[in-house]
Amino acid sequence: MGRFQVVITDCDHSAIEEEMEEFAGIGIEPVLMQIQREEDVIRECRDADGLIIQYAILNRNVLENQKS
Repeated sequence: MGRFQVVITDCDHSAIEEEMEEFAGIGIEPVLMQIQREEDVIRECRDADGLIIQYAILNRNVLENQKS
């Protein structure tokens, strides 16, 4: 089994060292995108195993366009 990928769509800080440290031991790769628009979240996060969102659009359309 490969690593799980969690996309951090956007955050107030530019670095994700804390997230990387927390996830490293459990096989999760966090990826910072810094995107907020609905269409960007759909396009860039389609194959993610999880999302961490601060301000980005998360609505029914975004959720329905994620992998099953």
